[in-house]
Amino acid sequence: MGRDKALLPWPKDAGATSAGGTILSFAIKSLSPYCDFVMVVAGKNEDALRPVVYGCGASLIRNPMPEHGQFSSLQTGLWEVLNRGRDSAMVTLVDRPAPHAETLDELVKAFWTRSYGIWAIIPEYQGIMGIPS
Repeated sequence: MGRDKALLPWPKDAGATSAGGTILSFAIKSLSPYCDFVMVVAGKNEDALRPVVYGCGASLIRNPMPEHGQFSSLQTGLWEVLNRGRDSAMVTLVDRPAPHAETLDELVKAFWTRSYGIWAIIPEYQGIMGIPS
């Protein structure tokens, strides 16, 4: 692709105009009302993501071993959540548009009303895990 997907213009119809942002900036702004803080875990793309992350009021966390793949980024982010004294997190990929507010409302509601022993809430659409595009 030649560039970081997280930095693609979003919403799609905004193009490269100043009226739009990026997939990453949209995700940060969408998640902010639902979280105490938003963290973005970066690897080799840290320098490219930094202005967007800080410009949107989020924190940037460096994955020290990005060559180990997405799971290592998840581990890095979850360790940082624990280091900041939290015991829950909302996790999403950075290279796709954030879920709609209605979906985030439902996820938060499901989390706070879950039964004892349930430690994760995973969105599902038409019987398939995930959120439709």
